[in-house]
Formats: sequence, C-alpha cells, structure tokens
Amino acid sequence: MEQIDISIQAQRSGTLRFRRLLALSTIMSIVIIIATVSALSTDWYAHVRSYRAQETRGANPQEFILNRTINIWNLEYRKVQLDLPYGSQSEQEKYEPFSKTASIIKVAQGFDLIALFVVAALHIFLVSCFSRAIRTKLYLLLGARLMKVIPVLLTFCVGACLMIASIGFLGINKALDMDGFNCECTSSFAKFYKEIVAESSFENPYTHTIEPVNILRQDDWGPQAGWFLTLLQIPFVFVMLYSVFFNQAPLPVDHFALADPL
Repeated sequence: MEQIDISIQAQRSGTLRFRRLLALSTIMSIVIIIATVSALSTDWYAHVRSYRAQETRGANPQEFILNRTINIWNLEYRKVQLDLPYGSQSEQEKYEPFSKTASIIKVAQGFDLIALFVVAALHIFLVSCFSRAIRTKLYLLLGARLMKVIPVLLTFCVGACLMIASIGFLGINKALDMDGFNCECTSSFAKFYKEIVAESSFENPYTHTIEPVNILRQDDWGPQAGWFLTLLQIPFVFVMLYSVFFNQAPLPVDHFALADPL
C-alpha cells in the first residue's frame, strides 16, 4: 500500500511539472507569435538626411531645419517623406523585383513568415497537450520519442528562421549601395553623421535679421522596430527550447494500475 502511495505521489509530481513547463512553452509561443506579426507589419530600416542652418555668432548658436528627407524601409515598400518649412509630402514605392535591396528584404520577410507558421503549429500542438484525452491519443499515435522530438525540432526551426532573418538583414547597407542609393550608410549598420557642407547667410525667423550661418548636413540611419523585434525573440526561443526539451509527457493512464486524474 505504501508503494502505491509513493507511485501516485510521483505521478502527481511528474504531471504538475509537465503542466508547468507546458504552460511556459505555451506562453513563449504566444509571445513569439505576437512579436513576429508585429515585426512583419512595421518598419525595419530608416535613413534620415537633414540640412540645417547653424548660426556662427552668439554664445548659444541656434539651428534651423531647412529640409529633411526620411527614407523608411519595411517588408513591403519604401516610404519617402520630404519635410520642408512650408509643409511635407510623402510617397511610397515598391521594390524593384531583382534589386539587391529587394533580395535582402524578401529573405527577412520569408524567414519571418516561416517562423510564424511553424510557431503557430507548435502553439496548437502545445495547447492540445493540455487535454488528457488528446494527449493520450497523440502519445499512442506518435510514441514517447516523437512526442518529445517534434516540439524540440519545431522550436529549433523557429529559432533558426529568426536568426537568419535578423543576421541576413545586416547586408542591407551594401544592398542599398549596390542599388545606387545615395547615402553615407555603407560604413556601419547604424550611425549618426554630421558635417559642415557650406557657409551662407540666413534670415533668423525670430529676429528677422540676416545672420551668417553654416549649412550642416546630418545623416542618421539604422534598424527600426521590425528588426529589433525579430532579434529580441531569440531569447524567448531559448526559453521555449528549454521548456520543451526538459519536459516529459506523463504516460497515458491506461499504463498504470492506479492513475491520478488530471
């Protein structure tokens, strides 16, 4: 009788641990799904070039924006916005089918989509395992080894796709240069650059006096939310990999003379 009680307690403990790790895996899959959908629908890269007039006299020289051009790349198109003192205008353009930039963009989009479909399938599998009846049928159909190997392989696939998408996108600067995009962003993936390009005069909008100024060109470029979301999912993948690798589904109740109902 004492041995039966020990067996029941061990089964209860194993089932509780299984459910906890299964819940952790399910939460991680939800986080990855949300982050991947967000990454697919937001901007990935941006380049901003602005021209400013900087006063050369006075203790606290002021700067005035003359114009600013904003280029934003997402996984579907490039958006160009021109800001002028009297207003702004913007336009969108699709990527050239065989351009280097389009190749980099489509690789990131493709592997993000693969990761999304795989993690969605994994999420369905994990949620199904909460049901004792479904879990028992899967166990008898697939066996103990496949019940453990399938979620591990799917998690590996998700992590590999996200890493390829994020690392492959590092080539965007070279692709832009090869496609003839006129910018200074070929030296670094993300950078801030500022230089004096001319000397001129400018009417101060506050004092309405003519002031000698330096014309500054400022370039800012770097990754945006989409790339960071893809990269930051990788730690969550490792957590999910841990939870599915060290989790062990309890044997179906038919394998026990006495079983603890879930």
